[in-house]
This record gives sequence, C-alpha cells and structure tokens, in this order.
Amino acid sequence: MFFDSVDRIKNQIFFVFAIFCALPVGLITSTPLVGVQQPTPSPQSPRASALTDDFEIYLPVISRLVYTDLSVSSLEITQAVQTPTNTVPLVAGRPTVLRVYPHTNTLDPITGVSISITATRNGQLLPGSPLTLGPANVVANPARADINSSFNARLPGDWLSGLVSLQVTIDPSNSIEEKDETNNIYSTTLSFNIVPDLNVKVIPINHYVDTQYIGPSVYGYIGSMLMKTYPVKAVHIYPHANYDFDGSLVDMYGWNTLLDRIIDLYYAENAPSNQIYYGLIPVETSSGHTWLGYGSGIQGNGEVGGRAAIGLASSSQYNIDGGVLAAHEIGHNLNRLHSPCGVRNGIDRSYPYSGGAIGQFGLDVTDLTQFKLYADTIRDLMSYCQPAWVSDYTYRGLYNYLVQYGNRAVDQSQVTKDGLLIRVLAGENGSFTLEPVYSLKGSPVQEENESEFRVEFLDESGKAVGQSMLPVLDPGDPQTTNRVITTLVEQPAFPFSAIRIAKNGVSQTERSVRQNPAIPTSTLEVVKLDNGALLRWGSPSIPAIVRYTTDQGSTWTALAIDWLGSEYYFDSDALPHGSIQFEITLSDSIGGTLSTIWENQHP
Repeated sequence: MFFDSVDRIKNQIFFVFAIFCALPVGLITSTPLVGVQQPTPSPQSPRASALTDDFEIYLPVISRLVYTDLSVSSLEITQAVQTPTNTVPLVAGRPTVLRVYPHTNTLDPITGVSISITATRNGQLLPGSPLTLGPANVVANPARADINSSFNARLPGDWLSGLVSLQVTIDPSNSIEEKDETNNIYSTTLSFNIVPDLNVKVIPINHYVDTQYIGPSVYGYIGSMLMKTYPVKAVHIYPHANYDFDGSLVDMYGWNTLLDRIIDLYYAENAPSNQIYYGLIPVETSSGHTWLGYGSGIQGNGEVGGRAAIGLASSSQYNIDGGVLAAHEIGHNLNRLHSPCGVRNGIDRSYPYSGGAIGQFGLDVTDLTQFKLYADTIRDLMSYCQPAWVSDYTYRGLYNYLVQYGNRAVDQSQVTKDGLLIRVLAGENGSFTLEPVYSLKGSPVQEENESEFRVEFLDESGKAVGQSMLPVLDPGDPQTTNRVITTLVEQPAFPFSAIRIAKNGVSQTERSVRQNPAIPTSTLEVVKLDNGALLRWGSPSIPAIVRYTTDQGSTWTALAIDWLGSEYYFDSDALPHGSIQFEITLSDSIGGTLSTIWENQHP
C-alpha cells in the first residue's frame, strides 16, 4: 500500500484544522464557553484511505474570549442634596431618590442593561421589592452631573423609615455575558431619622403706600419651596387673617417695625413654639401697579433663632420669587446666617464653598414628572444670589436645628404657663425703653446661655424680689428688629409692683405693674352697627391687645396690639360665624383682662 510523504500528511492536517476552526462554536460543543479556557487535547483516530494507524490527529477545543464586565460603582441617596459619600442624613418619610452608578469596562456603552433593587428591614422583604430599573445603557464613566448616566428611582414609601438594607444587582437575569459575575451586587444600609414637621402660619399684610395693597390670598409656592429644600417629611401651611400695617417700608426701620409686629402676633396668639409666623407683603395691585419704586430695595427680614419672618410675595412681572424669599427668611428663624454671595452682613464664616455655591448636586425629589438636577455651582438659598438651591452645609444645619430644638417644641395641647411679654426697644445713644408689658399664657423661654440682660421684679419699696435672664440676639447676627429683646418670661407667683430691665447689673428702664385691678368684665361690650360692629371698653389711656377665640382659648387671633382707645371697630363679615369670645388684655396689669362672648349672625 502506498504511503504519502510526511509533508503531504502535515498539509492535510492543517487543512482539516482550518475547516474545523471555521465551524460555528455551537457545532463544536453544545455548551457556550465563557472566559479564557486552556484547550484540552482530544485524541482522534479517523481512518482515511490516505492514512495508516501509525498517525494520530489532535483537534483543539476552541474558546470564545469574553472581556465585558458590569458592576455598580456607587450609590447616591438624596432627598434634596447629597455628597458622593452620602454624609447628608436622611429624613424618615421624606421623598427619596436613589441614583445608581453602574460601570462597564468597555469603551462603548452596553445596551439593554437592567438593575434590580431589593429592600429589607429586620430581614423582612419590604413591599415594592424588587424594584426594577431599565433596560438602559451603561457607560464606562457615569457622572453625577449627568442625570441620564445614572439609573434613578424614587424609593417606595414603605422603605423610608428606620434601618433599611438595600441590595442592588446589575443584570439580575444574567442576560449579558461577563468575564466576572461576582461583582454584580452592591449592598448598603440606609438610616432614616425622625424630624419634626415644619409648621408655618402665613399672615397676608394689608399695606397702604400710594394706594391700598391687599395681602395675597395665594401663597402655595411657599410650602412648595420649603418642601423642596428643607429636611422635613411635611410642611404645614396655616392661613391667618390679613394684618393691617400702617407703617412705611421705605427703609430698614420700617421693615424692622413690621417684623416686630409679627413677633407680637406670635406671642399675643399664644402660638406653639414649633410654629413660625411669616408675614407676606403684596408687591402689586390686581392691575399690576406696584409700590416697589417707593421701597428700600429690601425684600425680606427674618429673626435669627426666632419665630417670625416677613418677605415679599411672588411677582413674575417684577422677577420676585416669593418661595425662595420665604425659604431664606425662615432659614434665619432656624438659626442660619447668610451664605457669602451678594451680602455683607451676618455672613456665616464657616460656609465651606466660595461664592456661596451649593458645592454638591441638588435634586428636586418633589417633582414627579422628571429628575431635575441642580448644578453644584448655583447659589445657596441663604445667599442673596440666584438661581438658588440648598447646599449640603445649609441642609445639614437646618436638620441639626430641627432635630435638636424642634423636638423640644411645646405642642398646643400641652399645658401652658402664665407669662409676661417683655419687649425692650433700643434707642439712640445706647438708651433702652421697656414697652407695654402684657400678662399672657404661653410657653415662657428658658434662657440657657449667659446674657447681659435681666428682668428684675420689684416690690413696693423698689427692692428686687426676683429676677430672670433675658435672651438677646447674638451681636454677630444681622440686626433684623428694632428691639433688643422680645420674649415671654414666666410670671412670678409672688407679688411685685414694677418691672426693671438691667444690663450687666445696671438699671436701664422700668414700668409699674398693677396687681389684680378691679375692672369688672361687664365693661366690655359689642355694639352692632349697620356695617360691622364695635368693641367698647372703658380704659382709653391704657394700651391693650384685642383678640378673639372660637375654640375656648385653644387658639387665638389678634386684631390689634398696643391699641390705644376705648373701642375697636371690626368687620363682622370677616370673622367666623357663630359664638366668638373677645378678650381685651390691658397692659401693665396682672389680672386686668376683659372678656365677653358674642354671637356673630352674619350670613
């Protein structure tokens, strides 16, 4: 039998090998091969007319090389603003957006990728699990500045409390071949913290300049902006009757005077300490006419650490955002100073970002139509610059204040104490004036820090028989009020005849106080007129607080403060229908309160 030469046999082997390599992988092996595998020699002994048993052919097993690898590089859990390492605390019950940053090691995007999110609490699967995102593209380098390069999800409400364990899995169905399937899961734990709700009472201001400007009746944008940027699960906006302001807003003194009036309202109405009073000033009439040309250029005013603020209403015509203004001024109430942009006074020297920038990326979690991202270069809402959002620094400061002080707030249902409303007005040349003092029920302030001011209670001989420390504004804070003191102190149980204000132990100003004056309650009467009604009492020379209640004193509405005269006209149509209890609280009197009940029968 004739045998081919060795060279010819080699050529035939190479020919068979080439044909074998050209075959589809599925024809060579029934199992898809993933990754890099070493060929396994498989001895074959085909019989051929041209070969003898002295020759064996070795055919290699062909592997397909897979380089693709998917993973989750990081997560960002935001409720308004967040840092890359998620150091901003989370608020229980507040809308929350999860940004998942997937990664691929390929230059080109990987299409059709899905992500699964599972949440558990105490080992129990939470409703809504698993949450599926995608399919979408995964790029090599997802960026925080690009909302479309992350996978974004609003977390279900059942996930937003306590400690929650999250497990994020990329390509959960293993539909994409990868070289490493072990790095497809990212796990973390979220901690949601309880923060008191924000309660704001809006007082529309009736203001007369060149014509009558009626307080705004629409102000939903205030609650909307507060909800967007404040670390709370809910913002409650309470309406208040319009308040007439007869002063001028052409300078800072006028703005301070209006703020003082709003602070007085807060105390006169026995407001709970977890509520903020916000005076809303109209910008224009219904015809579009504005008083701004007569104004000072000031747009808002807020008491740092206090419970009252004022600001202009929104006006698209004059480019005024009343929501941002309210968030700024109420921020002062929650102890925030100014961020350094466009402002000279009351600047927070610890603010970490230059130019008042927010420094991190913001996200509006209340917008259900889109994931609206705010650049890290826009300005903090505590600055004077716009557009504005909240920085992580300001957000964390608001959070700390609300947690530390908000949880101490006295609810309206709790028992209140007899207090004295003390108001000290700063005059020229360092002089001080003690304004009319009122005996009111409320939540007296317990001053914890050392203060240079004290109120002293004097007996008939002028001897001090008791004293109480008085809180004052921090000297570093912006001066937002004409007064150095407005506070409610606990009324002493012992008799006293006068109140004296001392600074560093030196007497500054004092007022006499009448104890239980003999004024019969029958001296207060309501006189019905053809148009409205008249409250009448018999003490024309004594300043008074005029107020009413419809729920037996649980809540009060003040009609006037420091009112001089013996009568007060009111529009009965503007008051609630039914039984109304009116009260006249005379100044500088303990027990000098007049009261009557009147049935308002207007249609």
